[in-house]
Amino acid sequence: MSSVVLDLKSAITRNPKVVTPQTTIEEAIAYLENPHKPGQVPPEKLNTYRVDFVTRELHDELRWRYLVVMTPTKILGVLTVQDLLAYSRQRSAQSTIADLVLQPFASLAESALTELHTPLNLLRQHRMRPIVILNGHDQLAGLLTYEEVHAAALASQIRPATAMVPDPEFSESTSKPTPKYPRSLMQREQVMNKIIAQVHSSLDVQTVLDTTVTELHKVLECDRVITYRLNPDLTGKVIAESVDHPERSVLHSEVHDPCVTPEWLEPYRQGKVRIVNDIYEMELTVCHQAMLSGFGIRSKMMVPIVVKGEIWGLLLTSEQDIPRQWQPEEIELVRQLGVQVAIAVQQAQAYERAQLELEERRKAEQQLQKTLDVTATKTGAEFFPTSVKLLVESLGVAHALLTERHGDKLRTLAFIIDKSLQPPFEYPIAGTPCEPVVQMGKFYCRESLQELFPEDADLVQLGAESYLGFAMQDSKGEVIGHLCVLDRKPLEHSERAEKLMRAFAARASAELERQKAINAIETLNQELEFKVAARTADLAASYQQLKDAQLQLVQSEKMSSLGHLVAGVAHEINNPVSFIYGNLAPCLEYVDDLSHLISLYQKHYSTPNSEITDFIKTADISYTLQDFPKLIESIHTGATRIQAIVQSLRTFSHAQQEGYKAINLHENLDNTLVILQNRLNGRAGTPAIEVTKNYGELPLVECYGGLLNQVFMNLLVNGIDAIEQRQEKESPDYHGRLTITTTVLSPETITIAIQDNGIGMTTETKDKIFNPFFTTKPVGIGTGMGLSMSYKIVTDDHHGKVDCASTLGEGTTFIVELPCQHHSLIQETLLSDTGNNTE
Repeated sequence: MSSVVLDLKSAITRNPKVVTPQTTIEEAIAYLENPHKPGQVPPEKLNTYRVDFVTRELHDELRWRYLVVMTPTKILGVLTVQDLLAYSRQRSAQSTIADLVLQPFASLAESALTELHTPLNLLRQHRMRPIVILNGHDQLAGLLTYEEVHAAALASQIRPATAMVPDPEFSESTSKPTPKYPRSLMQREQVMNKIIAQVHSSLDVQTVLDTTVTELHKVLECDRVITYRLNPDLTGKVIAESVDHPERSVLHSEVHDPCVTPEWLEPYRQGKVRIVNDIYEMELTVCHQAMLSGFGIRSKMMVPIVVKGEIWGLLLTSEQDIPRQWQPEEIELVRQLGVQVAIAVQQAQAYERAQLELEERRKAEQQLQKTLDVTATKTGAEFFPTSVKLLVESLGVAHALLTERHGDKLRTLAFIIDKSLQPPFEYPIAGTPCEPVVQMGKFYCRESLQELFPEDADLVQLGAESYLGFAMQDSKGEVIGHLCVLDRKPLEHSERAEKLMRAFAARASAELERQKAINAIETLNQELEFKVAARTADLAASYQQLKDAQLQLVQSEKMSSLGHLVAGVAHEINNPVSFIYGNLAPCLEYVDDLSHLISLYQKHYSTPNSEITDFIKTADISYTLQDFPKLIESIHTGATRIQAIVQSLRTFSHAQQEGYKAINLHENLDNTLVILQNRLNGRAGTPAIEVTKNYGELPLVECYGGLLNQVFMNLLVNGIDAIEQRQEKESPDYHGRLTITTTVLSPETITIAIQDNGIGMTTETKDKIFNPFFTTKPVGIGTGMGLSMSYKIVTDDHHGKVDCASTLGEGTTFIVELPCQHHSLIQETLLSDTGNNTE
């Protein structure tokens, strides 16, 4: 034990550099910018130097790495390079160490240096900051750093217990003998010193990690050394690697080990080391063994990198092909390197925080300067808070208030209480220090403010003892508000304060008037915009109605023209057909007479000459006499059919010219089917379409017959098109079918349903079918106006409803709901509107 005491005492850095709180930052940085540089050891003599030489060199270096801040009677703290980094750009002569917030430090009596455990724990508790060593009179004896404790331990060939010896239950070691990998003490010390130097000379964590894995790989001569960064979700990534064979590199690999749980990581959090000499001879979980095997790891040593009590990452050394018995000195080396990496991470994080703080302070100064520059031109809602804040900072007072007058009350536009902006509120003028300001234009009270205004409870709450205020006047000289400052201490009424406040009050008055004018203009603009928007909406609605009327007119003209054309065609067809139809009966009589005459000739002249006999045989007169009546009958049937078609055309054409009247909708449906008969019977080789009529007992319906004919025509054509599209895709066994169903829904309402078993449509298509110009047909075939116009005819002209139900691949059903009596519907609508207005 005495050797340990001797080593630790010799590890103390005596006579550290001491500075006082009055030392400027510039002087402190100068001390640390010109440190003592230890001499370089020639490579050929490196192995001949003893550890005590390294320790002495370390003392020389550390003596210039730390500054002890103290007064003649008290030690205040220890400054490091990182503590001063945030001030490296501020070389102001006015800035001293007293302006810094010193970090807590650990102290230890020199007589207490009897073992390694105590200083190591103190170093860890204070994030590896140096320990202040005190002599028997509680005076500064020197500093003790982690590097020195480590060097003393190596010099005594003693491993720090809490820093090296793994938990036997956690080490996962095996008793299988494996080859040893001896390394000299000096070589390990060189690696450690190199990493320590890297930690203290670089704030780049990646550089430290790369140096660590590279040097450790050289010393241990293992297959691979990696640094693994652990994420909060327990996944991780390889961020540094040194490997024998580059083709086996796993650098930047993302790792997710299902075995990694918070419980599994807890020993690491406590600083334990996990050692696996051979994964095939240890009782590992299947998933963990599979993960290690997947990365080609046969043997491993894993050391935690703990930063602020949390696992930042893991330092892993591994062998691929052979097991390995990791030696205690190798374990200690890797563990200490893990500590140094943790220090590097902490330094980088501290530097980043310092830089952020410096940047925030720089931004704050820039913002203040900007406020000073912009206040003169600042406008809008931000002007008042910005001005009052600047006034508080400029005068060094506790509170400031800027108000707007509303009769016998004041409303705050900006109110600062101890640098905090308060929400706006109103308060009465009477009985407050603001009253003489409003009355006289100015009021000043150096002290005892609460005694002058005992009824103002807010003064007590604010602790205000002094007051200075000035009235704000508009261009007419009327008081529109006031500006004042309050303080807890006596307030000196200096010329500078009055000029500053008068300038702010004048500027605030102008800004307040400007904002009132802007508010008035904005209110007027909003009213005008509202009126314009309403007018625009009315014009848009009128324009849309005009467009709809134009479309309706065009469609009506088309149907009217079609009606005239159909009427003319029907008339022209009817004349010759009537001629044919009227002459069929006499023609049949004539045929009967001729047939009887021929029979008489054959009866009385049974042996005609040969020429007559040959002609009878050639012309087959007997068949002609039998078939000719049938021919006349066929002509009669055809003429009758033509007359029926002409009658349907006449009915259809007359409906286009008729107004609002009660009609039989079944006749309109039948007439429309007659016109579409050529498509229903099949054309161009397409199969015929079956039409099923399920007509109910409909009453006469008051409607525009011609317009409803358009609706029926559009719906039926739509169904026929859907059936023909399905016929092109289906097998010959498919038979198209149209079903027309009419029902009485109520005494006032009837429905017409037109159903097809065509191709159907999707929900997206169904939602758009009544939109103008929407069509699923090829360009040049469909206009997209048929169903849209039908919808408007039913809903607008007849106050009815149109609904559509469709299933893709099965068919579509259009349901038209119409009122039976137009006047009753109008009356019902008026009653409904009246009820809504009453509500």
